[in-house]
This record gives sequence, C-alpha cells and structure tokens, in this order.
Amino acid sequence: MRHPGIPSPPRLSEPRESRIPYPLASSQPMLHDLDTLAAITLQDNAGCPEVGSGQRAPERIQKGPMFPLVSGIRRFLHVILPVNCAGCGKSLSDDPIPFFCQSCWASIRLLRGPACPRCGRQFASPMALKHSPSHLCAGCRRRRPSYTQAWSSYAYEPPLQEAIRLFKYRRKVVLADALGELWSSSWHDVPAIDVLIPVPLHPARLREREFNQSLLLADRLNRRLHLPISHDNLVRVRATKLQSELPRAARLKNLRGAFAVRRPGEVASKRVLLVDDVLTTGTTVNECAKALRKAGSGDVYVVTLARTV
Repeated sequence: MRHPGIPSPPRLSEPRESRIPYPLASSQPMLHDLDTLAAITLQDNAGCPEVGSGQRAPERIQKGPMFPLVSGIRRFLHVILPVNCAGCGKSLSDDPIPFFCQSCWASIRLLRGPACPRCGRQFASPMALKHSPSHLCAGCRRRRPSYTQAWSSYAYEPPLQEAIRLFKYRRKVVLADALGELWSSSWHDVPAIDVLIPVPLHPARLREREFNQSLLLADRLNRRLHLPISHDNLVRVRATKLQSELPRAARLKNLRGAFAVRRPGEVASKRVLLVDDVLTTGTTVNECAKALRKAGSGDVYVVTLARTV
C-alpha cells in the first residue's frame, strides 16, 4: 500500500512459532559443525542481480547436498548428547529444534504502543505524546535524523538478544531463516519503496565474519516484500571499531564519513528501505541515510529486526 509523506508504521501481528532448524550452542562444537555442514555451504562471491531485476541477491549461504544425511545424524546425536535451550537452559534432547525451546521463542516481545514517528523510540505512555511537539521524541527534536522514518519490530532483550548475538558474532548463520521468518511475520503494510539496501560491512569485517547479517536478514524479509535489492552500491569505505564496544558519545565520531554510494544514479530520487539487525543509538543507519541522501536518493526508511528499549 502506498502512503504519501511519512507512512504509518507497518501493522503488526503476533509472532508465529517457528519450527525452522537452528544451529547448536557453542558448548557443543561437534554438533554445531554438523548443523553447519547440513545447512550451509559458503560460496565465493557471485554476481548479484542488477537493481530492478526483481531477483534476490545471493546470500553466500545455501543448503548443501549433504543436508538430509547430516540432519539425520544431528537429530540422532541430539538424543544421546543432550542440548540445552540457549534461552532458559531446558533440555532439548527430544526436540527437533536444537537451539531454543518453543516457549522461549514464543516469548519474544513485539514492540507496540506509542512511539516517536521519526525514530520509532517507544514513549513511556500515551500521555508522552501530549508533551512532545509534533509527536517527536526529545532526541529527534534536538537533532533531526537524516532518514525519513524508522521502525523496529521487537525488543532487543532475551531471548531474541541471545539469538541475534549467536547469529551475528558466533556464526550461527542458519538462524537467518528463523529470524527472517519471525521478522516477516510482524509485517503487513509497507510504504512505497523502490529499492531495498542492507547496511554494509567493511570488506575486512566481511572477510572475518564471512557473511553480512543485514544482507541475510534483508533477503529473508524480501521474500515477503518482493523488492529489488541493491547489495553493493552503499559501501563502508572506512574500517571502524564495533559500535557495540563504544560508549554512546564515541559512536557518532566512529562512523562519521564511513559510508558512501558507488553509483549515485541507481538511488537518485529512489525511495530506499534500509535494513539492519538492531537499532541502538541509530548512529549507523543515520550515517547510511546521510550517504544516500547526499547521493540524491529520495526518502530513506529504516527497518530493523530489534531495538534497545
């Protein structure tokens, strides 16, 4: 559905329970290796579809030919080597999902209620709207973000916090399916968008991590949105420290001038949907939006799976 100006946030629905196989906790390295072998093969970078082609960008991860065999071995090993839920510690030895129990997964909190229409920060109560000029939060009144509007679907707290950390920092890449399914289940309507762009990693970080978590999540989300993905136009031109390792005051300086657009013509006057995993201070997506607007883009909307609350 197309909305003029700043759109209303997407309508949300209750998260559905997921039965997608996840990788195992790092305390079970042998089982983790089997899960990874069963579910993924890391590929060399391949040519991605051009913007507007309607094809999904290659994600460097796909099911390998040994998936059925190794998945069967994995399920057998789960019986003789108990695995615990990463959320609550419950034994999952008799559960086909070896990472989170269904109770923990179903407890992930959907963000609802009054929020800043610019950055999406939750207000303490509906009364806060009456004391906020133009319904903006204090942070957006002090410094207007470069993006048009931002939404986040879930609270960045356990057990989702553990799931994202395992996916992002400990290479539990098959969590992309579960997180993508969870995320897409919260979406109904989106604003008018021309192109979807994931927040990029610096090449050095990509070599270290072997995948871009924002690209994987963008691809899963796009199975519902069906938008062209531009995976290599917005780039990180300067290596930076991890934002999560820095205090709030240092984050803005750390990312200043870190992003650029290679081919401005591809985003000129285009309405962009910028995708990231977690919104904390908003510095990363704001710097990305600055680069996109400098390149001549139209409105830049931001969506993240989760945000700190």
